[in-house]
Amino acid sequence: MENIRSFGVLRDIKNGEYRVVLTPAEVRVLAEDGVKVYVASDAGYKAGFDNEDYSAAGAEIAASNEAKKSGRPVILWQR
Repeated sequence: MENIRSFGVLRDIKNGEYRVVLTPAEVRVLAEDGVKVYVASDAGYKAGFDNEDYSAAGAEIAASNEAKKSGRPVILWQR
C-alpha cells in the first residue's frame, strides 16, 4: 500500500443491496498501515456495522456519498 494513502467507501443506494466493501476489521488493518479511510455515513448499516464501528476502527465518517467522491484517489462501492 505504499502508493495508496486514502480510500473512500460509499454507501450503496441500490434496493436490496446489503453488502459493504470494507468491514470495520478491514478498515482497522488499513488504518494501522497509515491509510486514511473515509466512510460515507451508514455505509455499513444494512450489513450490521454502524458508524461508531468504523470510527473506532480508524475511519473518518462523511455525511454523504458525494462528500467522499471529491478528491479521493480510490473510491469503493459494492456492485
